Amino acid sequence: MKKSLLYILLFFLSTSLCAQTMSLEDFNQRFEEELGKINQTRNQQKQALNVKYLGALLRMETQAKNKGDLDLVQAVRSEIKRVENDEPLGENEQALPPKLKDMQRVMENLQNQYKKEDADAVVKLVDSLKEYSSSRSIEATRQNDIPQAVAWREWEESLEENAHVQKAYRISKRPLRNSEGEGNNKEEYHAALQGRPSRIIKEATTEYSDEPKIYLSGSEPKGKEKRIRSSTPSMQGAGHTQLTGTLILIEEKDINKSGYSGNYKEKSLVYVPRLSMSPIVGQNLDRCLVVFDLYKRGTGSKRSIIRTDEILIPALSASDRVVVDAGKYEYETEEYDSSWSSYDYKYASGDEFYGFIVTLFNKDGELIYQRASERILNDYARESPPK
Repeated sequence: MKKSLLYILLFFLSTSLCAQTMSLEDFNQRFEEELGKINQTRNQQKQALNVKYLGALLRMETQAKNKGDLDLVQAVRSEIKRVENDEPLGENEQALPPKLKDMQRVMENLQNQYKKEDADAVVKLVDSLKEYSSSRSIEATRQNDIPQAVAWREWEESLEENAHVQKAYRISKRPLRNSEGEGNNKEEYHAALQGRPSRIIKEATTEYSDEPKIYLSGSEPKGKEKRIRSSTPSMQGAGHTQLTGTLILIEEKDINKSGYSGNYKEKSLVYVPRLSMSPIVGQNLDRCLVVFDLYKRGTGSKRSIIRTDEILIPALSASDRVVVDAGKYEYETEEYDSSWSSYDYKYASGDEFYGFIVTLFNKDGELIYQRASERILNDYARESPPK
């Protein structure tokens, strides 16, 4: 939490020193950098907490072995595997031994505390930035620079479309200042679907985004599309009565090979999970939450998750056809097979991408559509919106 507040302080200090020279684009880039720093801090906290937790679990396993408590040994080993694979708590936690259940509860409380602290930091940052943006807009208006005034006002509104910002406000249980609807209208939506939906991008775009985006069909970034024979994890997520959707994977590869003294190969890979969707003919579709769960390949369980992207999309009319993208996922690999010796190695800068699941939830938080890019992922599909 102290690091997050330090980032905010440094952001405003450096911004105030160069406010007269920073363009709106530079200001937005700084904002994205600060969000990245807060997220990086939380990941470091989580990793450090997991290391301590795994140490405590290993000690508990040793004690259980010495006492001959085989049930506790098995339970602890399952818990170690869950933490190493970064999996959520299961529904059978009530059957866990009391000691292990208490440790889980402590861990969950600490993780929720970190999430709340970081969410509060993001909320404070955004609230201050919106006030600053408003002042810049007023200043530009006084100087009769109407285009710049409008640009600052639109940037202020775009803050509410950022997925990280929306999630932070939900965790902090704070309504976005410019959320749609007044009074009791907010209560019509599930907590995960409150806030300002993302804007549908109608201008042709060429760059993949780090954040999930929604495009009017035809405006999305073009790439090497890999159509998928998707599977439906459950009939609950069939979605035949409300929308039609097609899973697409953008797969970009840049491969360099060398044959001298062996086979050396470098790969630069970019993956963008994509959903092309439209309401059922003759029907409208209310706002929805689209969730992308990206999974990595592993020697054990392929359900180990890389990350979860979510985006709140606005209501669609019967004639609308849109494309929803997850944030791009990229990494590099190196592979060398020596022809003269047994010196072989393989290195990757990130987890190897395996597949993804896309899930849609309606305004009541009910699952209405779900598809998995790989059938083996069906058993691990989510049933509720991210918390």
